[in-house]
Amino acid sequence: MFNESFVQESLENYFTNKGYECKHEQRGIDLIVTKDGVITWIIEAKGETADTRTDFCTCVGQLLGRINEPNKNYGLAIPKTEKHIYQAKQLSKFVRGQLNIFIFLIDESGSVEIIEPKDNIECTIVK
Repeated sequence: MFNESFVQESLENYFTNKGYECKHEQRGIDLIVTKDGVITWIIEAKGETADTRTDFCTCVGQLLGRINEPNKNYGLAIPKTEKHIYQAKQLSKFVRGQLNIFIFLIDESGSVEIIEPKDNIECTIVK
């Protein structure tokens, strides 16, 4: 089972390996990613729970409350599972494109797949 800590740590490792710094300190934001001291990403993460739909909607709501600048990237980090991908598809690429929201899919090994704001979500879960 993918808990929120695993999703968040996997994403933090991804960004750290690319030369970014990650913080968890500002107003309950799950992950703040900076480059050269400038905030470039604000990301909310969710793990697998009993109520995927409600928790995904909560994650989206938390992120929407943080969107306040057009020059930042925003993201939702979720497990790469059928239930989470289904929920992510409910957030249209039009909305994701307008608000610059990326989807980060974390698989069971901690690998990160990024879906750009204006891309279709076309994922296959390998079992």
